[in-house]
Formats: sequence, structure tokens, C-alpha cells
Amino acid sequence: MAIISKPVSMAKAVPQPFQLNKTALAAVPKVNNDPFFVVSENWESVAVNYKSVVGNQRVVVVFKDISAAVPSGVFITSLRARSEFEIESIIINDFDNGSLFIPATDLDIAEFSISLT
Repeated sequence: MAIISKPVSMAKAVPQPFQLNKTALAAVPKVNNDPFFVVSENWESVAVNYKSVVGNQRVVVVFKDISAAVPSGVFITSLRARSEFEIESIIINDFDNGSLFIPATDLDIAEFSISLT
């Protein structure tokens, strides 16, 4: 089950809609083993951090409406952006400035890979 749903074909400088599967994210071992963060009602927002494969460009997709059945976020770059991005981390934030950091090594990196045209 994919954590993120994203368009198959993505272009630079075009807002790309992403959707978050809360159940799949809660199943990640680091989340599932945390008695507080395994409950999505404790999440205020989720940030998915991307980094370009070459260079040091970053894009953050933020899912703010976690109470929605399927929270949505947007991935967008400039026209000058690098073409290849990979997951760097996911951060789940709670309502009291707490967070759970999930590094890329705990995720299926291929699921998150992005190629822009």
C-alpha cells in the first residue's frame, strides 16, 4: 500500500497534487511502534521532504488537513529545478510542537522517486 499517491507524469513549475494514505504511513514500523504517533488523530501535519538526486535542491510537500479522509498536498518546483528527486524524510508533527522523524532509510525509496520533465 503506497504512502503517497502522485501523478505518473510530472512537469517542472506545475503544481502536482499529492495524496497521503494515513493508514499506510501508520504502518511504517517507526510509526507503528510509537504508541502516540500511531494514532493519526494526534497528527497536526505531515511533511514529506524531497531532495534532488544531484545538487542540494529541496521540496517539501505539507499535508495540513490530517482530519480529511485523504489529506492532500502539492509538489511544485521552478522551471530551473533539477529533474530527479528522492525522499529525504517524513516528519509527522503533533499539536504541541512534538514530532516523529522518519528517515528515507525506513521507507521504500522507489515509491517516492520523482522524475520531472
